Amino acid sequence: MAEYRKQTGLAVTAAIIGVLAIAAASVYLFPSNSGQGQPGPVASTSTTSLELITSTTSYNGNLAEVTTTTSPSGGPPGGGAQTGWDSGLVVNTTLYSPGVLSYVKSAYDYGVIGISSPADNPNLVNVIVNITGIQSVVGNWTTGYVITYSGLRILNVTVEFTKPSSYSVVSVNLTSLPNRTESINFTPQQQEVIRVALSNSTVRSFMADRGVASYYVPGVMQFPIANGTFGGDYYLSFSLINGVKGIGIYVNSNITAVVEATEASSGGEVCYYPSALCFTDPWNSTG
Repeated sequence: MAEYRKQTGLAVTAAIIGVLAIAAASVYLFPSNSGQGQPGPVASTSTTSLELITSTTSYNGNLAEVTTTTSPSGGPPGGGAQTGWDSGLVVNTTLYSPGVLSYVKSAYDYGVIGISSPADNPNLVNVIVNITGIQSVVGNWTTGYVITYSGLRILNVTVEFTKPSSYSVVSVNLTSLPNRTESINFTPQQQEVIRVALSNSTVRSFMADRGVASYYVPGVMQFPIANGTFGGDYYLSFSLINGVKGIGIYVNSNITAVVEATEASSGGEVCYYPSALCFTDPWNSTG
């Protein structure tokens, strides 16, 4: 079972994603970037911050021959499939294998979008990792933005489970996808909301302190009148390009003043149970 938490510039969402022996549904298609695995034989050991997992990896430069063995430092592995594999340990083994980590650790965005086990061999687990390498933004809030997501890849990873608690990556297959581009344009009214927000000295100081220098505006929305404290107010965010940090701003319904400014983040976290392993998106990110 996985618990998914992701904050965005326009909303805070929470979802519970069940991951047993069937494929999980794709939450979004922001498939990553970057590097190749280290050449030559590599041996490494890593332990999660929860100190539940120890992973030992062997890698000879061939993605198809990556081997990562993972075992819990104590206690039973928990039950994912009928054979007893644990989805958290499967994901941990997958993400920390060199052929996957080399892409995930530098990605703008990634996600495990599928975990499944074939009926004819439940000791094999197929893991699908969706990666977006880089976000780039051209334009501004007056003329409009063109946003490009590049380094899009799908990694299809096969993990073998051996009772009682051994997990090994036996293959990694990579599919590169074409860049994805989208446009954002604002109405004159929305532009006025952005202008009011930017003219506020507190907001500008907050952006500087937060390190949001190269920013874009993902959108502007108006809360329903009946929506409590900010009913009728406008909400927007100044979000760091190719990053997770941001500033969320509420502008009054008359579009004359900033009501409130808060920290915002596009980062997220997925936690898998019963192993209680959590992974941030982007990798090792902080909001």
